[in-house]
Amino acid sequence: MSTAGNVFAALVIGVVVGVGSMMLLHVGNMGRMDGSMMDHDGMAGMSPMPVTGDPDHDFMAGMVPHHQSAIDMAHTVLETTDDPQVRALAENILATQQAEIDEMNAWLAANPQ
Repeated sequence: MSTAGNVFAALVIGVVVGVGSMMLLHVGNMGRMDGSMMDHDGMAGMSPMPVTGDPDHDFMAGMVPHHQSAIDMAHTVLETTDDPQVRALAENILATQQAEIDEMNAWLAANPQ
């Protein structure tokens, strides 16, 4: 597999693992209303996320760093790829994920805990 193919595969795997981990962590903490911290073991670089007990709020708060990670990876791959498909996907991520972060942050600001 080419280097660009390896990077693309790593991006896809990273997104799948990230979303899956967040879902498992959230399900594992459902019903906790004490405001305790959610542990992100195995999610390097991420700090503990407060659990509010409000699934909507917790989803929005958890997705912001997830999307930011996708943006960071897209910037990195754009510096190295020559593959047009990888470049197009990374550019699409940059175009859409920041808008979604802005939307989530606006929702969080309008719905503080």
